[in-house]
Amino acid sequence: MEIRNGLVGIALPWERAVNSGNWNYAPIQSFIYGQNIYSDNTLNLLKAATAPVYLKTSVVRKSESEIAVKLEYGFQKKENGPGQEKIKTGMDSRGFYSCLVTVRKSEEIIVIEEDANYDIEYGVKISNGLYPDKARYRGWQSTSVKDGYEAQGMLYRSEDARGYPMDATVDLDYSRPYTFPRLSLWDPPGGEINTGRYWILYNSLAETESVILGFFQGKPSRLIGAHHVGPSLRLLPQDPDNNEKKTAELFIKIDRRAPDNIWHPRKRYQWAVYISTKKNLKEPRNTQPIGLALNKVAGIGENIKSYVTKPARLMPSFYTGGIYMESEKIARLQQSIRNSDKVYRRICELEPGYKAVWDSWYSIDSAKSLLRQLKELKTTLEDQYRSGEGIYQSRYRYWKGVLNYKYYAICASALFSNKAFPLSLADKKELEQLVVLMARILWDDNNVPLFDSAGVNFGPANMPFQYRNTGRFFFALMLANDPEFSARARKVPAAIKKDIDDAIHTNGASFGSPHYTQATIDPILFSALQLKQSGLGDLFKTEPKITAFAKFYLSMLTPASCRFEGKRKIISFGDGAEESVSTFGLLATGLGNVNKTLSEELAAAYFNGPPRFSYAGPMPLAVDVLNNVEKKLSVANSNFSGYLSHFRSAENQKFENAFWILNGDRYSDHRHDDAGQVAIYALGAPLSLSSSSFYYPAATDSRIKSVVVPEKIFPEWTGQEQPINSRSLTNRTWPVSGLIEFANLGPVVLSKVLMRSEDKSWFRTVVHFSLHDDMPGFIFYDSVAGYDTNIWSIPMMSQGHIKSPAGLILPEKRMHNTELQQLPKPTDQKNIPAGWNEFQFTGQEWKSHFSNGINWQLFIYSSQPTGLTVSHWGTTWQNSTEKDEFKKTNGRSYTEEQQILRLKFQNSLMAVLLPYIKSAQPYQNLSNGKNAGFLKFRQKEDEITIGPDFLYVRSNGEEAIFLLGTKGNWEKDGIHLKGGVMSLQVNDSLAVVRVHGASGKRSFSLPVRKLVPITKYQNLILKSSGNTTQVAIDYSNINQDLMPGEKGYKEFVFKIEK
Repeated sequence: MEIRNGLVGIALPWERAVNSGNWNYAPIQSFIYGQNIYSDNTLNLLKAATAPVYLKTSVVRKSESEIAVKLEYGFQKKENGPGQEKIKTGMDSRGFYSCLVTVRKSEEIIVIEEDANYDIEYGVKISNGLYPDKARYRGWQSTSVKDGYEAQGMLYRSEDARGYPMDATVDLDYSRPYTFPRLSLWDPPGGEINTGRYWILYNSLAETESVILGFFQGKPSRLIGAHHVGPSLRLLPQDPDNNEKKTAELFIKIDRRAPDNIWHPRKRYQWAVYISTKKNLKEPRNTQPIGLALNKVAGIGENIKSYVTKPARLMPSFYTGGIYMESEKIARLQQSIRNSDKVYRRICELEPGYKAVWDSWYSIDSAKSLLRQLKELKTTLEDQYRSGEGIYQSRYRYWKGVLNYKYYAICASALFSNKAFPLSLADKKELEQLVVLMARILWDDNNVPLFDSAGVNFGPANMPFQYRNTGRFFFALMLANDPEFSARARKVPAAIKKDIDDAIHTNGASFGSPHYTQATIDPILFSALQLKQSGLGDLFKTEPKITAFAKFYLSMLTPASCRFEGKRKIISFGDGAEESVSTFGLLATGLGNVNKTLSEELAAAYFNGPPRFSYAGPMPLAVDVLNNVEKKLSVANSNFSGYLSHFRSAENQKFENAFWILNGDRYSDHRHDDAGQVAIYALGAPLSLSSSSFYYPAATDSRIKSVVVPEKIFPEWTGQEQPINSRSLTNRTWPVSGLIEFANLGPVVLSKVLMRSEDKSWFRTVVHFSLHDDMPGFIFYDSVAGYDTNIWSIPMMSQGHIKSPAGLILPEKRMHNTELQQLPKPTDQKNIPAGWNEFQFTGQEWKSHFSNGINWQLFIYSSQPTGLTVSHWGTTWQNSTEKDEFKKTNGRSYTEEQQILRLKFQNSLMAVLLPYIKSAQPYQNLSNGKNAGFLKFRQKEDEITIGPDFLYVRSNGEEAIFLLGTKGNWEKDGIHLKGGVMSLQVNDSLAVVRVHGASGKRSFSLPVRKLVPITKYQNLILKSSGNTTQVAIDYSNINQDLMPGEKGYKEFVFKIEK
């Protein structure tokens, strides 16, 4: 059967194939070019694991304007074949594949929709009569000139780098079989690599009337399981059927299991073929006719006019500006901006992205200008979706589109709410039409196929949250009273709740890096505030996860930073930087009527930093920025399994200490190769940090982190240059990590984490002890199963010479900035003996720190001789706000520089880190115990001994023993502890026991006649014999998580009778 419309044609198997039983004929046998040229002169067969058991053909639609026909193939699924699922009893073993072909009158396109629950493939030759030697595609970028180049012959750069859309050109090489990447069926920005949304093939030497063939994506709304599927261009040196040289074909392959092992039981997608002449091939930077066809078939070009003209009804809050908080507060803010230059400047500084709004409230002329711009925008959008780049126009594409459309809607709302600038009826109608136009675009699945079954790549995990909340939910709630949107609006509360459940773990942890947590959470919080103002629900009150997240995010705050004007910042892990964030302000507004104390702390955290905008919406319209709040923060030891453990002491004091360790794989979005990494602040100063350079450069590699790395993948530890970004989230050194135990015993807190690869397990236990606010300590116990050697690394904010057992060490300064792109370069390897070894570090100087900074001593214990190197690496990238703060605080341009100590060890290594203020040198006389597997030193009146699984303190007639592991065992002078993490503090009259961590039996004994519990305790057995009393505790802990302010431990107090 042939279908033609005078411009294009297609040949399909039909009744003869059905009646003759040739059910394995492929659905497309040839395309038909002008002058009756068939693109394929061979028989095309449909290939599958089993032969078709039937072929059905039918005419689905037929009218003056179009014809649509369908070919349906049936299969008996093969048991356990390649890529097949196991056929279980009762399971439907029938497979199907269908191909729907539509040809329209007077159009140069053929629309094809393919649908299958079975793996099939076929090819259709296109080179006969076309003889293509070049191809073009419009995508994001290529990875090599061979895969795509720009008109000047240079590499096809990313669209961000180019600054404009354009076609890549590819020279077709027939010297070997080659299949190009599949056609993009829909991708986010950055997703179309070495391919595009359309392809065009042509002969560069042919005349302008010669044929060209293109193929492009169909409607995204039709996608099901559309991962790694679709047509691709295939080149063959010779046609295997007729020996014809230089054959090009469109190759269609449906595999339900993709190469990355993602499985979709059904796959459906739409695509189209474009057949024209070379005169319709424009310059690469121009909008191509095939692009206009794509707008019409796959985009929203056909609907855009009705999206403008169809009326709709907006919510009252849109007209008053009270979208996120009370309209009265918005009116007061307007009045303050209009009457006070100081307030106007402050608001512009806080939220520069919405300056047009503040300008329109400040000046009537600015309001007129904004109105004019919005009216022009309506026309621009209509033209863009019809005759421009359509859904792929960079400014309005996917997540960028929702940010911009929300911005324009807020601007329109600001004009309506401006009592000093009354709008005419005509102006009001145009603004309303603009808002509704944007709402309909964002809710169109052909703009973004935002449904679970689509199977496409939506980009980093935070992006769908942005699109839903900043785009769809925002506009649905703005149009909740409109018949078209009311049903959508009614579903929004449940949808936001689902986003909360997906984005926030029960313990409050997010899944993104501290920076990119904002990209997920801020849009949700704006939606929840809008929902609250609309009267449709208060998720801040009904969803405890929001409160839990607020406490989790507060735990990310550093002590008051001596680098950044004394402001607290969120700590940096993964992609990001130490920075102030807007999230605390949104949480403060939402929780104001739920938890007043927490709300005030959140507000204080927000106002403690410099002005910080949010990409998700205008902060001054969601936070009462005219009402500054100051309050001490309740940051304390806490644990969030799957993300991090957090230690804190001397909080809200100048001696504040903070320690974080990544403890699992809940954290995933914008993550680095950083399992087990730590960050440390001591005595109010940074001691060890993850890089804040974000992407400039991206320091993603475990070999630039405070972790353990097997030497076999880190030979550069003694090399010339050390890598910073060869490894990342997708090829982590330790792909699996998780918390084993967390325990808070008050002055001592610990976390034990397991990291695993295919053949290794690395255990890391970290301990923070703070017996005195001004004398913190940190302990690392690291062990790796197996006999291979490993490299232990810790970057530290030190400077100058390092005093070591091998002499003074000064690494070469290495910087990565706009002039230099240097990598860390290690010193020559030095060796230190087995046993305890002492290092002394001089911390960097900070002008605003109360002691100009800190110094520290590091004690390393290994049972074998150890090799070491030291390197230095620094960067100069930071957010502009923090850069300015740094310069004001320190009188110099921003840098972040660390010296990196690396130690080679086998099996296990122990490290004790003792920071102190620069004006002190408290650790001068260490006991001889440093050669006996334990370390002795003094802190004021306390004599402290640290061993592999204990910390012992003797002071003024009191003793305190902290057992630090499941296998821990302490025995001395008649005192015996065993069984697991616990502490015992004892004097002449009292014994106080604390138990935390993993469940299990704990026991201790004292050389006393009797212990008398001060109250009745459950699961406790006492046994006295002579002058010894034994106590057994059957401890159960069902939750390793700990919120700030919670003790976690169970305490037992006994009176002593000697």
